[in-house]
Amino acid sequence: MRVISFLLCLLCAPLIHAHFVLQDPPNIGFDDDKENQAPCGSFDASKRTVVTKYPVDGGTLSMLTTDEAMDITINIAPANGSMKFRTLMKLQIKGTGSFCLPSMPVAESLSGTDALMQVVAKSSDGTLYQCAAVKFVPGTTSKVSADCRNSTGLTVTMISDDTMLGAKENATHSH
Repeated sequence: MRVISFLLCLLCAPLIHAHFVLQDPPNIGFDDDKENQAPCGSFDASKRTVVTKYPVDGGTLSMLTTDEAMDITINIAPANGSMKFRTLMKLQIKGTGSFCLPSMPVAESLSGTDALMQVVAKSSDGTLYQCAAVKFVPGTTSKVSADCRNSTGLTVTMISDDTMLGAKENATHSH
């Protein structure tokens, strides 16, 4: 029995600190120990080695979460280095596991734009950041991956600023 418990601990060890992992579009890099460093979890936002073509009429957004409750803010900024992020969507996720939005549309006027998509997750463990390099293209996602699924028991709610975790704290501090 002790051997099985030990093996389970070893197997789960990498997930202990992995609060969330942006899967689609693929992140520009992941380091759990530096995920709290804005704007992209310590990764250089100008690195565009993998650029995802993201349809303006609805691309996929998926991640793995290991925190019981998170407020997620999805932002975009032009890839010109300005880091002037605009918020696309805010969500509250309760539960752990896989989360996927099969279609997250953006303004059609963004078609042709090279951009940085930033996912900011606020939980009881603090604020965490991951980014993806994207190029907005006309159209919709032609095929949603079979990996785009939501884990059993996971709930997602669209939120406004005043219902986010720590809203009272945010109301008294300027960012």
